[in-house]
Amino acid sequence: MWFKQLSCVLIAGLFSLPGFSQSEATDDNDGWFGFFAEQPPLIVTVDDAYIEMRTGPGRGFPVFHVVEKGEAITLLKKRTDWVKVKTKRGQSGWVYRHQLALTLGPDQLPVTLKPSGRDLYEDHSWELGLAMGQFGGVDSLSFYAGHRFTPNLQMGFSLSQATSRIADSKIGYLRLQHQPWPHWRIAPFFELGAGAIHSTKRSALDQPLDSTDASLLIATGVNIYLSRSFMGRLEYNNHRILTSRDENEEVSEWKVGFNVFF
Repeated sequence: MWFKQLSCVLIAGLFSLPGFSQSEATDDNDGWFGFFAEQPPLIVTVDDAYIEMRTGPGRGFPVFHVVEKGEAITLLKKRTDWVKVKTKRGQSGWVYRHQLALTLGPDQLPVTLKPSGRDLYEDHSWELGLAMGQFGGVDSLSFYAGHRFTPNLQMGFSLSQATSRIADSKIGYLRLQHQPWPHWRIAPFFELGAGAIHSTKRSALDQPLDSTDASLLIATGVNIYLSRSFMGRLEYNNHRILTSRDENEEVSEWKVGFNVFF
């Protein structure tokens, strides 16, 4: 019951996250799904001496136009650290995001372009997620939370529940994740974890038999950037349960789910 309540709260929280402010340009490479609504373009006024417009999103592209102080430009879309803008005369080009730090919005306040989309995916700090799978042939449901303290390393914990007619298992892990290529859209990861599993089994006399054992985890999988603040997660877990008997148990688990990051 507690796990279902936790899942409902998490789902409600995911879809009630605040949207992007108008001061953020949209990202033309923001996702694979078209039902995520885009914010309208933002018109700002240049408050710096000038801003350089390039023909493409990169320093290797030549500067072809300079926007002077006091001129208005429209922010159209964003690609990594570059923003496509359009002048009142209809000229379109790309501006480095840091150059837009000295621009004013319609309220005459400085405009802040926060990371979003792929930028936020590559530079996020927190993740929350849900996943469903098969734990040794039994349906399982998992909750995951993690904090990334370097681009490649993340510390997290997971709570899972696997239920069948003959047993009910609750598993908790503290996990360390290594992601070699965090900037990839489909990024593999590897995890090590330690925790415990609490099982309630029914005997032949229909009496519950409870046991709690330490467990170790080796996991691998991929994170898949979907859109905005969402990514998919596919993983394989190998659980090694350290029982009090002479032989330890080994259980395989496949899971698929989604995470929200921020």
